[in-house]
Amino acid sequence: MFRSRALFAIVLACWIGEGTIMNIQSFPETISDSRNPRCLDGSLGRFYFSESPSGSSGRWVIFLPGGGTCVAFDTCSTRKTTDLGSNSNLDDTLEVSGILSSDNSVNPVFADANKVYIPYCDGFFFSGNGGAVIQSGETLYFQGRSIVQATLETLMQGTYGLSSATEVLLSGVSAGGIGTFINAGLVKSMYVHR
Repeated sequence: MFRSRALFAIVLACWIGEGTIMNIQSFPETISDSRNPRCLDGSLGRFYFSESPSGSSGRWVIFLPGGGTCVAFDTCSTRKTTDLGSNSNLDDTLEVSGILSSDNSVNPVFADANKVYIPYCDGFFFSGNGGAVIQSGETLYFQGRSIVQATLETLMQGTYGLSSATEVLLSGVSAGGIGTFINAGLVKSMYVHR
């Protein structure tokens, strides 16, 4: 149950680097089929997760990284061949710090929170939800919002525990910072009535 004292905040800065190890996660088939969470190149979206060190925190930090944008079909077509347009080459683990750190001396406020990092691969601020776009026989997927929604739905299921969150901090930097504004209402709507 999401309580009225829940925290919904937008943080526009975060440092990524050495520190806490997060593990790659995939969406259940039912969520992949219903949300179609795809990167520009059509690869399925995924996310990284690190459970609270205590294993009992109701606090969550969900981070959306930056990476610019593509504003025309040809620049998005080029982008889909990079890590900013595809999840095909993601590592199984991601090392993070700053607001995603579990080190209390680095991150005293959120060190014990559950942490989520959603790789940026839609090229348009985690905002797309319209499906495939085909031009000159080439297909691009603008499904960033679908990736965020599929991530949240996955975290609500099973043993992740987002369904019993007491505080959720949606944060991001650069294009991900804009994505926090775009997706804050989605995050709020999923928890306000629980």
